[in-house]
Amino acid sequence: MLTPRSSERVVQLFLLVSVCTFLFAEHLIASPLDPLQHVKGLDLNSWIGHFEPAHYEPAVFKAEHHRIRRSLGGLPFVRLNISGHGRIFKLKLAPDHQNIFAEDVVFESTNGPISFESNSVYSGILEDDDSATVHGIITKDGLFDGTVFTASEDIYIEPVSRYLTFNNSAKKSPSFHSIMYKSSDVRDLVKSGANCPSHRLHLDQVKKFHKYPKARTKRWLLEGEAKNPYDEPDHYPKSKLPPNPPYDQPIDEIEMELSNRTFTDASSLVFGRNVNKRAVIDPKKTTCMLYLQADHQFFQKYGTEEACIEVMSRHVQRVNAIYRSTDFNQDGRSDNITFMVKRIKVHTMDALKDPLYRFPNNYGVEKFLELFSGE
Repeated sequence: MLTPRSSERVVQLFLLVSVCTFLFAEHLIASPLDPLQHVKGLDLNSWIGHFEPAHYEPAVFKAEHHRIRRSLGGLPFVRLNISGHGRIFKLKLAPDHQNIFAEDVVFESTNGPISFESNSVYSGILEDDDSATVHGIITKDGLFDGTVFTASEDIYIEPVSRYLTFNNSAKKSPSFHSIMYKSSDVRDLVKSGANCPSHRLHLDQVKKFHKYPKARTKRWLLEGEAKNPYDEPDHYPKSKLPPNPPYDQPIDEIEMELSNRTFTDASSLVFGRNVNKRAVIDPKKTTCMLYLQADHQFFQKYGTEEACIEVMSRHVQRVNAIYRSTDFNQDGRSDNITFMVKRIKVHTMDALKDPLYRFPNNYGVEKFLELFSGE
């Protein structure tokens, strides 16, 4: 049974993931590839054992996307054939923005509101494999950034420009615009003895704790941060946004009876008979509205506000695919827990000039949560 307490934990868990993902940007990995800047060669990083160019025509794909935007009827499908890994992936995609963005979603940057094509989000199938699913977005350059999920393998398709650059003096550009790699091509960092940057930060703090027990500060602060007044939530004015919008309310156990909830009536005291009652679950009660922020380091890695929003949108799309099909209350059915973006803000490098900017430094996860909760 999904109680208000367990529902609240689900929301807290995703908020933790959101903060780790979008604010702890110096150590962020949006996908198995990290957007490192390479001077020459095609060795993206040590995490990928093998990748291949993904071949398709961005101009045709972008034209199909614009056709869907202008279409007032007919079949709202975009078809895209991508060749790579010795086969042709025949994607059949339909707009999916209504499952990612709220109708009144707001996109903004440090300098104010910005425009973003929220209808660039798509989901679909492979035409020759109905069991496969596809999730992704169309970038502003007409490239596909997404994942194909098959019964045997997950295939990532991403713009190559995000991950490598070529030597400017050579005046050479890549001969392909996108890459493709399988989930099995991603090296297991745990087996190789590596660990995530957040965990390394934790281990460093543990070492300092044992080495300098009397001089230690709060465990979530990095060295030199403890006395920074800009890191205290009380330093910043409280947000004027109305608290607890409808979608943020916890699931009301009294109002909604989840399936397979068992009630015992008076007759059961004699005959041991249980009555199972089912009620329709209101989608509004299982959807968490999100306010996502990308700090200046996240912006610095991806270069533009649009690229930042595209990456964050892909994260929400992937999380929805996982949570929607998960059976949290163990009743044998998926609980359709989803997340929807209400507001996105990208902090550019100009944010560092603002004395009220909350995230000027590099923080541990708990400190980010503390600062973010005061927004």
